[in-house]
Amino acid sequence: MSGFTAAGISPTTITTTQQAPLGFQLTVPDGDNGNKVFTYVKAATEIAAGLACAKGEVADASGYGAVLLATSAMADSRYVGVAQDTIASGSYGFVLTRGKGNAKVNSTSAASDELVVHSSGGELDDAGAGASNGPIGNVLGTAITGGQTGAVYLNFAG
Repeated sequence: MSGFTAAGISPTTITTTQQAPLGFQLTVPDGDNGNKVFTYVKAATEIAAGLACAKGEVADASGYGAVLLATSAMADSRYVGVAQDTIASGSYGFVLTRGKGNAKVNSTSAASDELVVHSSGGELDDAGAGASNGPIGNVLGTAITGGQTGAVYLNFAG
């Protein structure tokens, strides 16, 4: 995978030292699936592969430098993306903000179902009638069993 950048950084790069500006977006071609957009963040807590994250909101560590697990109680504009590789607490890495990837769902979600951020830390869920936050993607291909990771299309505010 190569992106539209001369920075020499890959969307799978995870380090304990900062390699790019926080919030930097890397665009990567994905063949017939269009482009993927990844956002560079620093994890305030471990963000396991498949989990959604959001910008931090505390006085001394906010924005992309304090990314934490997303919950449905947050404003949609805080959501950044889904980790495709685990980012350890205090480490830097990319999360998928837009494009085809993998995400963990809380309950079984059928193919083509819209997804929202669930109340559990970082999981996505079927956008049922009671959803309090907006859709950020949909299930691709086949259904994803609850508690599992599967193919999705994502479109976060970033």
